[in-house]
Amino acid sequence: MKRRLIIFTRYPEPGKVKTRLIPSLGPEGAANLQHQLTHHTLGWADEVRDIEVEMRYTGGDAQQMASLYGARRYVDQGDGDLGQRLARAFSEAFAEGCQRVAAIGTDCPDLTDRVIHRALELQNNEVLIRPATDGGYCLIALSGPHVAVFEGIEWGTGRVFAQTFQRAAALGLVVKDDLPALHDIDRPEDLVHFPSLSVIVPTLNEEAHLASTLERVRTAPGVEVIVSDGGSTDRTLAVAEQLEAQIITGPPGRARQMNAGAAAATGAILIFCHADTLLPTGYERYVRRVCKDPKMIGAFGLRVDKTGLSMQLIEKLVKMRRTPYGDQALFMHRAAFEALEGFTDMPLLEDVDLIRRARRNGCPIEWLEQHVTTSGRFWRKHGVWRATMINQMVLLAYTLGVSVDKLARFRGGR
Repeated sequence: MKRRLIIFTRYPEPGKVKTRLIPSLGPEGAANLQHQLTHHTLGWADEVRDIEVEMRYTGGDAQQMASLYGARRYVDQGDGDLGQRLARAFSEAFAEGCQRVAAIGTDCPDLTDRVIHRALELQNNEVLIRPATDGGYCLIALSGPHVAVFEGIEWGTGRVFAQTFQRAAALGLVVKDDLPALHDIDRPEDLVHFPSLSVIVPTLNEEAHLASTLERVRTAPGVEVIVSDGGSTDRTLAVAEQLEAQIITGPPGRARQMNAGAAAATGAILIFCHADTLLPTGYERYVRRVCKDPKMIGAFGLRVDKTGLSMQLIEKLVKMRRTPYGDQALFMHRAAFEALEGFTDMPLLEDVDLIRRARRNGCPIEWLEQHVTTSGRFWRKHGVWRATMINQMVLLAYTLGVSVDKLARFRGGR
């Protein structure tokens, strides 16, 4: 069965998109948000198997769209109101042999691939409409070329969903509408449903690893990147500047550097990423999903860039422990971070300390299946089993009350 997902979006030109958000975000900020939402939508849409994805755009041209979102099928939406543009897109899809077709916008970040799977499994004569909280809808799927469903609708009003439902029923279609309404991001009060992200990277002489880390962070558009440096004497700051990260400097110490980065950040969600750690592709989607609960503390799974059977066993053992470490890129809402009063200023184990305090304060911890890839330099320096033994001895001694200053001298290095 040939199935197609049509994504309606706009080229993110400042001043011409998200105009109701310009007073709050400015023209550039509103355009950046449009870009983020489109990127977010394509991220999960590309994970839907056995469908065609088509981008129907306004503004710009296909070459400009491809420069932002990669090689894929781009079609200009053309003239007419939204109903006429939808009817044209659906008619062309069915004329090209599609048997199930769904259309979405990019304004609803809570749409997922699971919803699309359901939408494209309609029976004959069925239509699925997913309502939006503003009275419109964020998804419509048809099982045939029933484009008359788009006629007679007062587009741009809070009556769009109700009128479309009535119109479909009048045409004899079976309307599937048992899914809850989702939020569109159109007004300043909607921004809480698509929180901004800040990635904070503490550094101290990290020129060998920082570029790769920042390049991976920058795969998510619109994310604020802060390098919090503790006095590097190599090219760390030059690398950060070249990759357009915001740079702050201060006394060394990972905990205080991350706290300083958090204080400078403007994002609603904070991600603490070590300078030798690569975040997974699409990390921003996973982070936003976890942080729908503002009390949640999240972390990714862990892989090490050192190969061998011993390292594979270590990675499996990591999955068995109950406490995520800082090299797994801890993330949380700013409100949760501030409620915990940030990282305790200590020379090591600041990550373990924060997780333990979070649990005592009732913050749930979610450990994602998606993994970061971190440097194996500590294991290479000491050997896999000796390094693991050192880490476990340090953790046990800390639990038994040994001074972290003594433990820092014993462990040595980062």
